[in-house]
Amino acid sequence: MKIGKSNMPHLTIEYSSQNESSLDIKAITANAHKTLCQVEGINIKGIRSRSISSQNLFFGDEESYDSLIAITVLLLKEERSAYKQEIANALFESVKSHINNQKVNITVNVTNLGAYAK
Repeated sequence: MKIGKSNMPHLTIEYSSQNESSLDIKAITANAHKTLCQVEGINIKGIRSRSISSQNLFFGDEESYDSLIAITVLLLKEERSAYKQEIANALFESVKSHINNQKVNITVNVTNLGAYAK
């Protein structure tokens, strides 16, 4: 499948509200946005990035992690798995670079946007 410039992704970063003071969410979101802008095939003018604070989060045994950063990227058009993995890896490394010895559960999910109206 040829990669075109028609992908206008929505980037959402969900994070634990209890760790807002120890994580620079604005910098994390800005860096993730910039990272996504550098991916081949992305329509830079179409990117929509935002961060959302979540409360009352629990993790497995409740001792493994102090906080959560869950990144979701919704792509407008269908793309091959390798392309999605490239995006996921780039965003994971981008966010990881902002974490200083904290136990943060970082996940990245790149998927396709369903029916969409604008």
